[in-house]
Amino acid sequence: MMKKIVGTILALFLMVGVAFAQPSNWRVPDQATIDWGAITVLENGNPLPADNTIEYAIYLSLYPLTGDPQDYENQPLVGTTSNLTYTLTFTDEGSWVVGVQPIRKDSDGNEVSRSNISWSSDPAAVLDGNTFGWAVWYKPGNVSDLH
Repeated sequence: MMKKIVGTILALFLMVGVAFAQPSNWRVPDQATIDWGAITVLENGNPLPADNTIEYAIYLSLYPLTGDPQDYENQPLVGTTSNLTYTLTFTDEGSWVVGVQPIRKDSDGNEVSRSNISWSSDPAAVLDGNTFGWAVWYKPGNVSDLH
């Protein structure tokens, strides 16, 4: 019986110790990195001409999307890149999804055409149909003048 009591007390001390060992300042991540596969063909299946390049427009929008999600002129553009990866920075609270739009450019760097925006909320656009987004909510400030 004494072993059970000592064991229970020891277990309680260990649980309390583990609880105090956890980080005390949880933080909402303010950045996320996304990536995607390279565009190597045109929509008709022909290879992308060797002297053409693809640039990607990156959009970050509150979810659920409103209006026409393909209307790129009214979507919040956060940047462009020729890389296959992009780091998003969240500065406002909300539920966010990302859109990536390939832009075909000719050998002089002029825009030739754009594909549809692929949104992270669209199962047809994401890897294995696993849609994703970010919920960014900041904690309130700490209590002060506690007495």
